[in-house]
Amino acid sequence: MSRCTCRAVRPLPPQVSHFGGFLLQTSVTPSSSCIARIKSVGPDATSLKGGQLVFVDFWNQSRDNTDDSILQGYMGGNTTLEKAWSSVPLEHTWTLNEELLTSKLGYSYVDLAYLGTVCVPLAGLLDIHVRPGDTVVVAPATGASGRFSTVQCTGDVDKDAASILAVCTNPKGADALIDFSPPQSAGSKHLVSCFSALRPHGKATLMGAVFSNVEVPYWLVMRNNIKIQGRYMFDRWHGEQAIKLIESGYLKLGSGENSGIRVHSFGLEGCRAGT
Repeated sequence: MSRCTCRAVRPLPPQVSHFGGFLLQTSVTPSSSCIARIKSVGPDATSLKGGQLVFVDFWNQSRDNTDDSILQGYMGGNTTLEKAWSSVPLEHTWTLNEELLTSKLGYSYVDLAYLGTVCVPLAGLLDIHVRPGDTVVVAPATGASGRFSTVQCTGDVDKDAASILAVCTNPKGADALIDFSPPQSAGSKHLVSCFSALRPHGKATLMGAVFSNVEVPYWLVMRNNIKIQGRYMFDRWHGEQAIKLIESGYLKLGSGENSGIRVHSFGLEGCRAGT
């Protein structure tokens, strides 16, 4: 299946070093998840058709070894998969109900582009079986909406843990933790505070990009039966679940009330070299 592409306006060097020591082979169309319209499909497609509106994710896995993967147009590391960038695998393409989403629910295509960002944390939350009514610690985080309480981290482990506990509905602590620590947070003590604020039998999923070891309160995790797991990107069924939540109206995209985000768009006219 062909994908939407655009011409790179600024040539890149033969190889671009990326975070974590990965190399991105060029030439390439820099990209991430996107909303696209199908131009054509491959011979193994049985339901997708030209003209359909689809959501396309940029996580590209090997079909015969799903442990091998790349982030298409963003992070390489596997030259065999990088050569397949001219097409989009069916496994990472989801059809959208265009009439429902754009006409009835009023979403723009720009709003729908945020779907890729939604799918990643949803996968982490579903992995640790977060249920309605659970209190979830999201760390580190910025911004706010009507459904969140914000706790300012000070670097004092005990003080920060107490501040998190103070906003939990259960005095024993939060039910779950989902962490998105960036590389710049290496050495931060916030994870210790977050683990300390989990209730017994609490759960945690790590989804950030820290390329060094982190501190874990071993005794506390063992004593309180805390479960910790990692999650990289999301599986196909997670994408399907995200689309269901949006189409049913339970999950809001765009810049609406309590969405927690502000959506903007811009053209490529000012992206040429020297401008």
